[in-house]
Amino acid sequence: MNSCLVRPRLRAYWGAIGLLLLLIVFTKFIPLLFLIFLVNAVAMLMTEQFALFTGVYRRIDQKDQEENVPPADTSELRFLYTLATVFTGVALVLQYLGYSTLAMGIVLMCVVIFLLAAAGFCLGTIMYIGLKKLLRKT
Repeated sequence: MNSCLVRPRLRAYWGAIGLLLLLIVFTKFIPLLFLIFLVNAVAMLMTEQFALFTGVYRRIDQKDQEENVPPADTSELRFLYTLATVFTGVALVLQYLGYSTLAMGIVLMCVVIFLLAAAGFCLGTIMYIGLKKLLRKT
């Protein structure tokens, strides 16, 4: 089951990150990319409850507690946050090395991926489920 479809807080998180990354593409404001890298790294280490935009959404919309949303698989969440951290980290390194066009291309790819996740189609979850099935077979 796609966790982005059943976890509105996670969808709000990916949507916010996607919009901020889109802002980076247009403004080339790299400190914001570094901030997003740090936010994803903290979320990767401490799971969903400490993710910056997830906490904001939780305060705004209390529906998760009312609807009895099942707890997310923490290994899946760590995988998703790890992917986000790796992609933003690669973009930062490329920017630092002077490959700004390639870095912005990766950021634009991240924008598409994050906004798709916010819309309910999470490629990271599909990758996680596929890898999990592949590892079970071996």
